[in-house]
Amino acid sequence: MCGVHILGPCAQMFGQGQKAAVFPRAIVVHLAGCFMRADQGLTGMITLRGDLSSTVIQNVLSSVVGVDIPSVRRAQWRADRGVLWMSPDEILVLCPYAQVSQILAQIKTALADEHILAVNVSDARASFELKGER
Repeated sequence: MCGVHILGPCAQMFGQGQKAAVFPRAIVVHLAGCFMRADQGLTGMITLRGDLSSTVIQNVLSSVVGVDIPSVRRAQWRADRGVLWMSPDEILVLCPYAQVSQILAQIKTALADEHILAVNVSDARASFELKGER
């Protein structure tokens, strides 16, 4: 067993630097009436970096992923796909794990003439389910 420190946006809900017990394939934390359970299974994740104000990039995301680029610190969802704002030049595309290669290829092909970076980062992150009153 080891510990995970909760940092970033989740820290506002749970408290900066709180420590959670980690068990194989699950994290369970109970803090101030909130319940967090980790490992929601495999989720497809594609990091896309580029000029997010580009209409070419916006149109490709809308047509390939079916979701528009969200505003700052927001997320957009449609069915089983989502786009999360990460920074002024980066978004995270969420999709079914089995579709990552196909969606990534479509994005790279459609944006071949744009200055972008598109990478499969599905195995670099975990998905958390948060439940509670807040």
